[in-house]
Amino acid sequence: MSKYKVSACLIVKNEEKYIEQAVSSAKKMVDEVIVVDHNSTDLTVTLAQKAGGVVYSRIWGDHFAEARNDSIRKASNPFILIMDADEMLDTDEHSLQFACQSLRGIKGSAARVQINNITEQGTVSSWITRLFPNEPGYQFHGRIHEQLLYNGKPCVSLNSSIELNHFGYSAADVHLKDKIKRNVKILFSELNNRPNDPYVLFQLGRTYEQAKDWSMAYKFYIQAHELINTPYPPYYSTLLHHISKVLMKLEVWDKFLDFIHFALEKYPDYTDLYYMYGSGIIEAKNIQWFPNIPRIFNACLQLGEPDPRKYETTRGVGSYKAHYNLGLYYELTASRELAVYHYEQSGEYGFTPAKLRLEALIK
Repeated sequence: MSKYKVSACLIVKNEEKYIEQAVSSAKKMVDEVIVVDHNSTDLTVTLAQKAGGVVYSRIWGDHFAEARNDSIRKASNPFILIMDADEMLDTDEHSLQFACQSLRGIKGSAARVQINNITEQGTVSSWITRLFPNEPGYQFHGRIHEQLLYNGKPCVSLNSSIELNHFGYSAADVHLKDKIKRNVKILFSELNNRPNDPYVLFQLGRTYEQAKDWSMAYKFYIQAHELINTPYPPYYSTLLHHISKVLMKLEVWDKFLDFIHFALEKYPDYTDLYYMYGSGIIEAKNIQWFPNIPRIFNACLQLGEPDPRKYETTRGVGSYKAHYNLGLYYELTASRELAVYHYEQSGEYGFTPAKLRLEALIK
């Protein structure tokens, strides 16, 4: 296989915490790292250059697609990999080269990569289009949560084995960079241009959920849900999962049960929905519902971890987290042998809470 040269393109502003890590991880695998900075007032530019990035400056215009398109125009290699400043490229050269080769023979194609979002609740994996040929037809569209199109139409989507680890979703980082306030402003501007667009409403819901404003998140999620018809968009399963989560946070238990059952009818193989179901039963603290816990978390184990190419998923819902919750249930119901078994199964994945509970139980 001949070597395909790749340019990594990043758009940044005040990202001194992560930028050196991002550029360094990319430099190991690609031939050029383009960093377009938007008037950073910290050490972002210095650290990006130190790590080997080629830095350009432009004024931020509240428009992510415009910034992305400016960055890809500066790329000099035949393929482009999009990264964010708070991401780290976690792949090998073969995966990157094989993905480039796969794109060569299919006009208008682009490759999806696995994004591992490191959150306070665990690792949430999803698939996003990030690798594509450096050709004029490829352009980003959308003021925020921008989409890559080829000659104005959706790209032919291919899956790759490339992974990126994303670190910027912790509460501290979101607060520090005021991302929520910025994103809400841009999303409302986008909504003015695209009224009743369920995708924009969905993203507004996600942004308010990130801020732990459960009522506002539910408001926009439900508006999005009411506007969606068949064929369902790719994000519909994620929307149903997050509506269920927000209802759990709001402790509206009748609606929660109705909605989780509706979601499971639509996506019976989506393990995260079963895990959310069990979590809601636990949070409700309704003793009459507790006997359902073993059935629900055993369903998680039977389904196993979902394919992240199909569903946005939190790591462990089909394995160690389900075992851990079964361990808690059996410990509380004085079924010591079953509790030990499930804690042991969970602990084999290196899940520390299970190891601690097992140690306490044995003592």
